[in-house]
Amino acid sequence: MITNTLALSFFMLIYTSLASKLPPSITADKQFEQVEEGPSGLNKTLFTITAKELNGGNVEVIPTGLTNDIVKINGTNNTATVTVNVFLKKALDRETKSSFTLKFSAISNDQSLPSSQLSVSLFVLDINDEPPKFSQIAYRKELLENHNLSNDIGANVSATDPDNGLGGLVTYTLQPAGQASGLYNKTFDIDPSNGKIKLLQHLDYETLTFYQYKIIATDGGDPKTKLNSTADLLIMVKDVQDTPPIFQRLPFMTTISETTPIGTSIYKIFATDGDTGIPDNITYSLTDQSHETACDNFLQINSITGVISIKQLMDRDGGTIKRLNGICIVNVTASEITNATANKNSQTTKPFTITVQDENDNRPKFSKKQYEGSVKENMRDITISIPGNIQVFDIDQNGYNNIKLTVLNRTDVVPSPDSVIYNGTVLLRLTNPLDYENEKNITFLIKAEDTNNSSFVNNSTVNVKINDTNDNDPVFQSRDNDLFLPENSCFNTTVGKITATDIDSGNYGKIEYRLDRNTSFKIEATTGRVYVSCKNSCARGCNNSLCDNSCLDREKKDRYYLTVSAIDGGGRRTSLPITIYLNDTNDNRPKFRYNSYQIGLLENRKTFSDGKEDLEIQADDVDLSENKTISYKLLQNSPHFHINESTGKITITEEVDYENLTEANGYINLTIIASDHGKPQQSSSVQLTIQVKDLNDNKPEFRGKTYNASVCENAASGTNVTVVSATDADKTAPNNKYSYFIEKGGSDQFTLNGKTGEISVQVGANLDREIKSKYTLTVIAIDKGDPQNTGTSTVFISLTDENDTPPRWLNLPNTTTVKENTTEPAIFKCIGDDSDINHTLVYSIRIKEALDSNGNLVNFSLIKILQGNISINSTTGVVSVNNLDAEVAVTIRLTVTINDTSTTKNDPNAKSELIIQITDENDNPPVFKNATFTTEILENARDNTTLLPIAASDIDVSKKYTNISYYIDDKQCPFSINPSTGYVTKTGKLDRETKPFWIITIRASDSKYNATAELNVTVLDFNDNTPFFLNESYIFDVTEQKYSQTQIGQFYAMDLDAGPNQNITYKITGGNAGSYFHISDAKGSLFINGNIDRETMPKFELVVTINDNPIEKADTKRNSTHVVVNILDVNDNAPVFTSNSKQRIRVKETTQLGTVVKTVSATDKDFGNNGTVHYRVESNGNESLELFVIDNVTGAISLNGSIKDMVGNYTLEVLAIDNGSPPMNSSLLLDIFILDENIHRPEITMLPKDRIVSVYECAKKGTKVTAINATDEDKDYNNQLIKYEFLYSNSSTGQRFQSFSIDNKTGFITLIGSLDREEKQSFKINVRCTDHGEPPLFTTSPDIIIQVIDVNDNPPEFLTNVTKVNIKENQTNIIVTEVSAIDKDSMAVIQYAIKEGKFSNFFKINDSSGEIAIDQPLDRENMANDEIYLMIEATDVTKPNILSECDNIKLQNNTTVQMEVVITVQDINDNPPIFKNSQFSKGILRNTKFETVVIDLTEVVIDNDSSTENRKHKFFATNISYTGTLKLELKDKTFKTNCGEAFCVNANGTVVTNFVISDTMKGVAKLQLVANDSAGSTTASLKIYVIGDSQVVAMHIIKTKPQVDEIKFDVLSMYSKILGYDCVFDEMETYMKENGEPDPFTTLLKFHVVNRKTDEVLEATNVVTKIDRLKGDALAEARNKYSIQSISDMQSQRNVQSFKIKETYILIAVISLMSLVLCIVIYFYIKSTQRYKTKLKAANVPTVDSKKENKQSLYLPGSNVYSNTKNPLMNKDEELKRSMENLDKMDNGSICGSDDSMDPSDFEYAKHNMAFDSRLEDKEVVMDMFEEDGPMAENDNPLALALSQHERQKNARNSSKGRISEMSEQNPQYENLETTEV
Repeated sequence: MITNTLALSFFMLIYTSLASKLPPSITADKQFEQVEEGPSGLNKTLFTITAKELNGGNVEVIPTGLTNDIVKINGTNNTATVTVNVFLKKALDRETKSSFTLKFSAISNDQSLPSSQLSVSLFVLDINDEPPKFSQIAYRKELLENHNLSNDIGANVSATDPDNGLGGLVTYTLQPAGQASGLYNKTFDIDPSNGKIKLLQHLDYETLTFYQYKIIATDGGDPKTKLNSTADLLIMVKDVQDTPPIFQRLPFMTTISETTPIGTSIYKIFATDGDTGIPDNITYSLTDQSHETACDNFLQINSITGVISIKQLMDRDGGTIKRLNGICIVNVTASEITNATANKNSQTTKPFTITVQDENDNRPKFSKKQYEGSVKENMRDITISIPGNIQVFDIDQNGYNNIKLTVLNRTDVVPSPDSVIYNGTVLLRLTNPLDYENEKNITFLIKAEDTNNSSFVNNSTVNVKINDTNDNDPVFQSRDNDLFLPENSCFNTTVGKITATDIDSGNYGKIEYRLDRNTSFKIEATTGRVYVSCKNSCARGCNNSLCDNSCLDREKKDRYYLTVSAIDGGGRRTSLPITIYLNDTNDNRPKFRYNSYQIGLLENRKTFSDGKEDLEIQADDVDLSENKTISYKLLQNSPHFHINESTGKITITEEVDYENLTEANGYINLTIIASDHGKPQQSSSVQLTIQVKDLNDNKPEFRGKTYNASVCENAASGTNVTVVSATDADKTAPNNKYSYFIEKGGSDQFTLNGKTGEISVQVGANLDREIKSKYTLTVIAIDKGDPQNTGTSTVFISLTDENDTPPRWLNLPNTTTVKENTTEPAIFKCIGDDSDINHTLVYSIRIKEALDSNGNLVNFSLIKILQGNISINSTTGVVSVNNLDAEVAVTIRLTVTINDTSTTKNDPNAKSELIIQITDENDNPPVFKNATFTTEILENARDNTTLLPIAASDIDVSKKYTNISYYIDDKQCPFSINPSTGYVTKTGKLDRETKPFWIITIRASDSKYNATAELNVTVLDFNDNTPFFLNESYIFDVTEQKYSQTQIGQFYAMDLDAGPNQNITYKITGGNAGSYFHISDAKGSLFINGNIDRETMPKFELVVTINDNPIEKADTKRNSTHVVVNILDVNDNAPVFTSNSKQRIRVKETTQLGTVVKTVSATDKDFGNNGTVHYRVESNGNESLELFVIDNVTGAISLNGSIKDMVGNYTLEVLAIDNGSPPMNSSLLLDIFILDENIHRPEITMLPKDRIVSVYECAKKGTKVTAINATDEDKDYNNQLIKYEFLYSNSSTGQRFQSFSIDNKTGFITLIGSLDREEKQSFKINVRCTDHGEPPLFTTSPDIIIQVIDVNDNPPEFLTNVTKVNIKENQTNIIVTEVSAIDKDSMAVIQYAIKEGKFSNFFKINDSSGEIAIDQPLDRENMANDEIYLMIEATDVTKPNILSECDNIKLQNNTTVQMEVVITVQDINDNPPIFKNSQFSKGILRNTKFETVVIDLTEVVIDNDSSTENRKHKFFATNISYTGTLKLELKDKTFKTNCGEAFCVNANGTVVTNFVISDTMKGVAKLQLVANDSAGSTTASLKIYVIGDSQVVAMHIIKTKPQVDEIKFDVLSMYSKILGYDCVFDEMETYMKENGEPDPFTTLLKFHVVNRKTDEVLEATNVVTKIDRLKGDALAEARNKYSIQSISDMQSQRNVQSFKIKETYILIAVISLMSLVLCIVIYFYIKSTQRYKTKLKAANVPTVDSKKENKQSLYLPGSNVYSNTKNPLMNKDEELKRSMENLDKMDNGSICGSDDSMDPSDFEYAKHNMAFDSRLEDKEVVMDMFEEDGPMAENDNPLALALSQHERQKNARNSSKGRISEMSEQNPQYENLETTEV
């Protein structure tokens, strides 16, 4: 133990000794750091150093070596543990040094301890702070102008940037800088990546001699910090031989006479070399332009001087010059004299034009000595036809070739034209017609005379032959145009012969006959014989010239309307209409109107199903006379039927027994034969089918009289009980078809299937054995025959028992209470009971709803949890709970269910409610809303400043458990909290610099549980420090140049405040004259912008102000510093020429050599060499360089050579160059104008060819006829400006000459008037060309001839405007007529056409002859009227010989004239009548009178034939049938008229009533209608509904009656679609207003509505109800579309209309009645004394039929009748008894109690016995019971009996009204009873 203690003491001593020698420890939080170069990293913490003194002393951290120059430290030293922050002390430059090693020492205050070292690497990040630098300040490059396009011209441009990364990437751009930069056109460009200069466009020394650019090098820094620098680029262009010589004074033109001598100089050519930099001498030569225009053999040129002279005489009238029309063109070539090989760039060729003028030395000539011609007779103002035409010519030119033409020895022939210039075609026009019969030939002379020399004459002979014309039409010998022919005639049968003659001779007298195109007849062309042409005739032989299948069928077409044309050899035509009538032959069989006939027949009846005793079968024969008379017979011998031979009516001779029929299905088939009376006789047959209908004479029989069955009580609906079955002995349906019904005994509980006989439980039945255990049903089977038969049977049904009583509760509903968080096995016991013996009760429970402490419903998810904590014992009903939570719910409503599992019927459940109330316990701690709260407060905030409220909550229910208190347990904290409200307030001093952030723990307590939350409080800074600059002053140097936002300096400032209080804004507040400087307000970067000129401002002194940015601007603090910016000089000013140096120089061409013409001077703002200027002339490739020289010191410009003949503008470029490096220069373009003198006359260079120009006589005003052009070799504008004028014969001048004017500036001769070649054929003019020099000089042109050319200026014309012609429809390819037009122009070609219009495509016209023919058959019915108006156009289609310069007003080419051809199309009957619809419906009221027109069939039939005669039709009915009571009542009725039906169809189309309609009639009459004419027939069906007033519907439409008539069927069709029923039109009438006046703008449309399935007419009230119930847009659309105001039944409509009238009538009736009553009172007062004596003798009349008691002779006093059968009370009780018995047969329970028991649609008797078929007829019989004579009964009281009987009858009538129709019939015994007075 002692040893151990010593050892431990020794160890501690050694350790203490060692520990005292440990050096301080030093560490940094980073091993390396990065910082951007420049000032951006200043005063920012780089890293943190921590040093510790391990021996208990103090330690200090210091930077060592160069580190102290780079960084500084900030922190607390000389403590045991030191932590310092390292800051950057100065801005670093990466380009100088990119990295540093920072060294620090930790030194203990114990000097015996060694220091510790620490090294940290600092890397400098590059920023873009260095601009690119060019290798040269300026670049210069020379290029030949033919240098190839290249991507590098070798300028060697380069720039470098020492920055790293993108900042060191240089991009180049090129910017034009020369004064002529607008002409550069992107000739050069620079590669942006490598600086190579690209040549993009070809160079041209003659355009530009140098290019000057500025190269910009830009680094790749951020767009805001990009830096750039510039350098100059000068590219000099050197001239090469690439421009050919340039001709002067173009174009080269001159005019000479054809007599000009050889060797005469006529023109001088001058050219200069285009390469002005290296010009060559020029040589001249002549070359051919082309073979056609070459005349170089006539000319020669001096190769040196360029003078052109005559080498050979140029004869204008022959040879080459004549062929060239006097215009000679040669090519003049100017070539450079050079050692190089000649090429296209050393030669220039231009045309030289010489016009050779003519002399008059030739006489006119004709092409022939003699001409042969011809002309038609009767032609006026027409050209004589001469083959080859007459040609005349004079080869002279220039006005010496005017030829005058005349005709000798003939006045009716004139030449056209009568004068010709040079050459032309002469036409001879005949002015008067010639007659072939009088003269066959004529001969005359035509003379041509030169108008300039009358001795120059020539003649030619003309022989003209007169040709005959066809001028006579054929003439028919007879105008009788009716021919007759039997139908069915054979082919080639002759119909007749037509003859015509023509008095013309030769071919014109030959006649050809034509017949309009048809397939039935033809005419022989030469003889005129008309014959049958249809080839298919006589295919099976011919008999007596008739065929059995000829195309001539009278029944199809009884006549043919044809047109015969006689045409002579010249095409003249005469037409004759003929008609061929076909005579009838017996070639048609009788044709029955129907292919077959069918009719019904009841067995044992002698009337057919239509109610008639006979059936009429009719056939028609379209032949005539005896050929159409028909006889009828039956093919089979029938014991039951007979047919009338003449009428075709079939009658029943013996009743048919259906059961004895051998035919299947009761059908009897008869064949009826109809034969005509023609020869040979024709016949046909038709099949008649008679369907015999079986009668219902057997009733259904049940197989069992009774049936027994049982069913469980509460059986479901549809449960089968039993099946009954019956049979019916009838053979056919529906007589043997029957349905089952329950007549009585349980129809409310059971139902019977009407088809199968199955009895089942009724829907909604309540079978309860405890109420009723047995049922007895009476069932019936009713067949569907008419009348219906019934069979009866009885069914006994017993009910079996089942458990169907529900359970019930004994102690619910109820309420119980339980504490939360407890488990209770039995909180309540639920007790239930069931009255059933065999019951099994099962308990269940579920939560109905749960309420929380606020009374709100608990959501479903929590209820599901609660459900699991509550349960019930399913057997005992005991309820238990487990850990209920009052915070979830305080009240739970439970639904408790008891279920009887043995129940088989009804609801087996009983439900009630149990409520559980839950009491609360303190079982939940407080909970803060947030775990952490955050807030802020200013460090200078006042005490008791509220920071924020802190809140916590407790979910316990009871208020005593939810009271929470708040605490801050840290008492050193400068904050406190209110224990009750939780508000946190400041209570102590805050210092942001000491502690900027506080973390506080808040505690909340409910006296049992605690909760905590964290509050973070940030202390906000207050602005109490002024910002300051890191440097006291700043000096920056910049060179003068143009800057664009270039950074030149950086300012650094700090603010010790935090947040926005330390944000510093920089501004320049003084010294920024010109606003060249700008400072970044946030970073403090100083930028320079604009063109800085040291000469203007050598230095700038700026004041820069900084300020912080507190939120409250009033707290802002500011500081300022002084900044000096020195501007360094560069050579940036080029010399500038003075203003007087730029004045234009004007020099006369005679100025002497060496004369000083101008002195220029320039100044330079730069100093020294940069400001010294010298001058030189720049070579720019023009002649001015050789003409002028400049003194390089004084700038004097003097003449260096002769300038004579060098008139014009010259440009001299003078350069002023300084001596700077690089030198700068300015150029001055001097305009030198060498003045001209007027020494040359104008020379005419352009005249019309041969000095002759032509113009059409129709030319428009303003047409340019020709142009005269002259040039002047003088250069001055006035000397060159030429004025053109017409020279008149009196030597005066002017711009107008008759119809022409000349533009005095351009020389254009323009037409200003109208020309008419017939008035003047040519004009001769001279033009004087005068310059504007001083004095003016002029030249006059030779004669110029303007010829007027004739044009087609006469339109064609018709001799008549309208022509008319008639044709028949359906014809084709016949000539209708021929039209003809004339044209005064001799060569006119006329073309005919039909103008497009209606029906124009049905016709065609020969475009040359004008013949109009039918191309397509016309249908008269498709035409609006019978006339067709064809507009025929005659167009002058003469080939035009003029161009577009003609005036459209006068030109007649393509001129069209029109005439109208009116064609009347005659109708034939080729369309049968057609009913508009296949079925029609019409309604008539029961009060319709006899022979009332129901419908006019002509209104519903259309016939497309147009003529009235062809639209006459015949109408008849082929079959009429009836339905309903209409059928029954018309069955035995005899009709008075011959048609024998209730409705007659007259031949004129009117359908009329043929009977008087009774009040009880209703039903439908169905008529099969036929409409017929000779073109055919058509059929339709007509339904006529007999209706009552109650079935008429009235539609109130706000339209006039005619308007409604147009839309009535559209309205009813739309409502038919909407209702699903057929709406049938009845009539229309004008609406009557309430005052009885008609409203013409409102119409009542009356109609009735039919069920289209049953043909039943609906009651109007039902229709209105259906319409009122309709919904949707269709009904609204109908009402809006047709202006429908309302729809109502007609009876109510009438009541409304007549209400006012009735009021008047009632008032009158009341007044009359009161007067009558007054009279009766007076009368009865007088008679009252006698009335009481009256005895009741009639009371003795018995009420039972006297027949039964043999009292027929009993006298009836007061009745005036001696017959007991006439007593109105007779047998009334018997009748009543019978009626009641009938009622008893109707079981209302059976009818209403079962779905299958009594469906009225299943059997017929319901249709007769239902209540709504007919109205009861009430009739009252009144008896006088007070006769004076006669005995009175002793025992009976007849009055009492009568009154009693009357009351019973009244009640019976009211109760049975609308049920049984038989009760409405009157006893026939009362029919003749006279009414007596009571």
